[in-house]
Amino acid sequence: MTSHFQVTGVRRTNDRVPTEWEGITADSRGIYARYGGGELTVYLGDPDDGPELAEVNGRLLLLKVVELDDPNASAMELAELKSHTAGFIDWPDKESEADKE
Repeated sequence: MTSHFQVTGVRRTNDRVPTEWEGITADSRGIYARYGGGELTVYLGDPDDGPELAEVNGRLLLLKVVELDDPNASAMELAELKSHTAGFIDWPDKESEADKE
């Protein structure tokens, strides 16, 4: 049986390569997604860790080789992240405004 994760808030922390996102799931776990070099990885943290610790202390949920929709692009957009994790992770429709710098 495959687990399904609901992310309630997410923000992109790096616009360059690698593209990175940090977020919080509905059950208050940190989640971290990273795209670079054709690989998409997603880590899920423990409930006591914030999203910034999800990559370090969390468990790997997904490792996937990905080709971007735009072959000239090097950064992944949120819509593509959602597309490549559909049915497994539900991301918010847009990034959290309060968290943007």
